[in-house]
Amino acid sequence: MNKVKVNKYKILDTESYNFLNASINIKLFEQLGYEFYLNDFKKDIPKKAKRSLTELLAFLIAIPTDKEKLFLDYILRKGDFVKGIFGVLFANMRGIRLSDAKKIYDYLINYQITQKPRFILENIFATYNIKVVFKKELFRKNNIFLYFPLNFYDKIAEEKKLYSPRKEKKQIISISNWNKFVDWCSNCNYYSLNNNLHLNAYILFYYHAEVMNGGHFQFFNNKSYWDFNYVSNIFKLILSKKLYNNFYNALDIYKKNKNEFNHEYDYTKYDEKYYKNEDRVVKTLEKIASKIIKLL
Repeated sequence: MNKVKVNKYKILDTESYNFLNASINIKLFEQLGYEFYLNDFKKDIPKKAKRSLTELLAFLIAIPTDKEKLFLDYILRKGDFVKGIFGVLFANMRGIRLSDAKKIYDYLINYQITQKPRFILENIFATYNIKVVFKKELFRKNNIFLYFPLNFYDKIAEEKKLYSPRKEKKQIISISNWNKFVDWCSNCNYYSLNNNLHLNAYILFYYHAEVMNGGHFQFFNNKSYWDFNYVSNIFKLILSKKLYNNFYNALDIYKKNKNEFNHEYDYTKYDEKYYKNEDRVVKTLEKIASKIIKLL
């Protein structure tokens, strides 16, 4: 596989995330990823998870070459097991950022709080006969190399044919109006908003985008200048009790650790609960967005 110079890890900004989503439908990847991850993987890949896995691998295979580096900025990260697992696979499919992939692989395999990421990787490797090899290069640390069978791409294509296309969910707001709403959010100034509806829309939009992109850790750190007590009051009014309590508990952890180096703090259980109920957030956001569009 080709080796390239590895750039310093960076979190994908919201504007780049929106561009990537418009190009290759990141939301579909997120939907499939968390649908897949919520299964039990202690033995083999469950039958009900197999379709999601096939579709996820087909998604990775189809990423255009000119988007692969931006996609890796989005997917190859610690703190999000779903992105990390498929980031390791994708980096090795394309033969780029292999030392970054090795760091994520080590993080997933050796994570102490839960062994689920390790079980998933081992089951994927066994299912598709993917071989894991570590090689040490001169003056460099070990890199991880995944060797895929020669018929791997063909096998995924054949598996995908076994499943009928997924039915698209009914949208509350049209795609064109949603894009107008995204543009409005991108051009707003947080400090200049004084209308409750505008504030609710803006805050919920960026909460959703940040958590979907990099979990609650990314949200709290990227929006640390926000008044989170005020945000909490808004979410208490517009989110379901379950989602509000999830946010409140994650916020409590952030407040206790915000003055410390808490990059490795485990927000996983709060992220997973959010992803499991993401449809509710999207519906709420679409309803608010449709009201905003009427006022523009």
